[in-house]
Amino acid sequence: MIFENKQFAAKSKLHRILITLFFTVNVAAVVYYEATDNAFNIYRTIYAGLVLLTYITYNSIRLYRKYYYIYLSDDYGKITVRFYPLRLVAKKYRAYEIPLIEFHHFEIIETFSKKQLILSRRKDNKIVNYPPISITALSANEIKSIKNILNQYLQNKK
Repeated sequence: MIFENKQFAAKSKLHRILITLFFTVNVAAVVYYEATDNAFNIYRTIYAGLVLLTYITYNSIRLYRKYYYIYLSDDYGKITVRFYPLRLVAKKYRAYEIPLIEFHHFEIIETFSKKQLILSRRKDNKIVNYPPISITALSANEIKSIKNILNQYLQNKK
């Protein structure tokens, strides 16, 4: 069984491109109008400041919420989770591989505007928790799908 949120990743990339294009066009327009003699310099400055503030706010929210691309599969008797942040720079590709026999439990933690998935594994009679994976980018149906998949693994193990 395979799960991935590549549709959200594609939409996210398109949104980033459109927002950057919008920002660039607006800044170019302000620079062009600045080259002409205009009596409304204060309005151009305020407009440029609002556009810049909007762009910075949008990117700050994206960084804070930690949108991730997630791939989950159960090939060859192990759970494989591959994920990376959906941002332009400093992408860190990571993967967890948990043998189905050692999979212990999972937990979804929801805070104000973030959702995280924590996977646990039993290794050498100790329970080991993996670092959390941000699932904020997933819709409610996708989270439900992941819960069903992981619950199936737990039930099949018994």
